[in-house]
Amino acid sequence: SSSADWVARNATRWQSSFGNLEANLTTIMLGTNDQGAAMTPETFKANIITMIDRIRAARPTTDILLVCPQENQRTTNTYPMTKYAQAMYEIARDDRDVGFLWLQQSFGVNPADYAYGSARPWMISDGIHPDPDTGGYAIVAALMRAFGLPAL
Repeated sequence: SSSADWVARNATRWQSSFGNLEANLTTIMLGTNDQGAAMTPETFKANIITMIDRIRAARPTTDILLVCPQENQRTTNTYPMTKYAQAMYEIARDDRDVGFLWLQQSFGVNPADYAYGSARPWMISDGIHPDPDTGGYAIVAALMRAFGLPAL
């Protein structure tokens, strides 16, 4: 899904359903599909703020962690993931009381280093999605560190 998918939903129903979950923590990990749709980072930022506001309307005390995916190997991206990461970081720093985690640091600096077929193949062959057994583990490990939990 993309941030546009989430904000296009009926806000009242969305908030009611979310409130019923009674979540104490919500993670929002979006960006890859927004990137694939060439969504501007400004629109992405506005959508994420809308999502945060809806979550807080339903559950004012829930903690929220924004998780920005690592860069992928899609060659048609209009905007690099750094632009979406910057938008999320600005939200956490300036706009809303939320946490921020960028997975790039966990995957590595150079996307070719973790590409499918590389020495550290953390992505599947489409070059967009993490491999559940390798890249998925890297995501879980990054979340565990962010939460201050012991490594698996």
